[in-house]
Order: sequence, then C-alpha cells, then structure tokens
Amino acid sequence: MARLVPAATDGGDARERLVKQGVVRPGRGGATWILEEPPMALPVSISDALAEDRADRL
Repeated sequence: MARLVPAATDGGDARERLVKQGVVRPGRGGATWILEEPPMALPVSISDALAEDRADRL
C-alpha cells in the first residue's frame, strides 16, 4: 500500500527550468475559447474502441 502525498514544490521552478531548456513553451493566455467550443463528434465510441483494443489482454 502506498500513501499519496503532494509534491514538495509547487512546480514553478521546474516549469521555468523546462522553458529555459526549450522543452516546453510558456503559455500566452487567452485560451478560454477552448472551453466554449462544443466537444468533437466522433464516429465511434471511445469506450468501445478501448474495450476492443484491450480484449486480447484480459
């Protein structure tokens, strides 16, 4: 059994380091339009596709 504990830092230092290394790009804000977009209509059921994919491993 394991106990889940929060990380020791808030992640700000790690994020800044990754930006300086070029691993990630800093956000520019203004992404609230994403939340206003309706969800994509998919021609398949994701849960059915996952179940089919995993069927041979159960």
